[in-house]
Amino acid sequence: MCTDSSALVSIVLPVYNGARFLAESIESCLAQTYENWELIIVNDCSTDTSLDIAKDFASKDTRIHVYSNEINKKLPASLNEGFRHARGKYYTWTSHDNRFHPDFLRVYVDYLDHNPSIGFLAGSYQAI
Repeated sequence: MCTDSSALVSIVLPVYNGARFLAESIESCLAQTYENWELIIVNDCSTDTSLDIAKDFASKDTRIHVYSNEINKKLPASLNEGFRHARGKYYTWTSHDNRFHPDFLRVYVDYLDHNPSIGFLAGSYQAI
């Protein structure tokens, strides 16, 4: 699918002790064929190297922003924190142990742009 849209997509990625898979998750965002996105990583007081990994990626790409909770707030509050910082027309989220298909954002933006009455969109997943 092809789209002429330039809509910003905000991706929120909450992480708690996700160092094992976090880099792969971030790399799947970087590999998107649709490039107008921002990645908002919310570190939920990780005690592993998750914050260091997130900051390293953010130092190399201005689309990546890192925020840290002062106390462990759990997933719902961390998602809300991330969405408070979101600037996009469209929002989505992922986890530190998920990877996006390279065309994920392009397909969703194209569909949403061509179906303005749609307010929520969900997709399937493939376990690996």
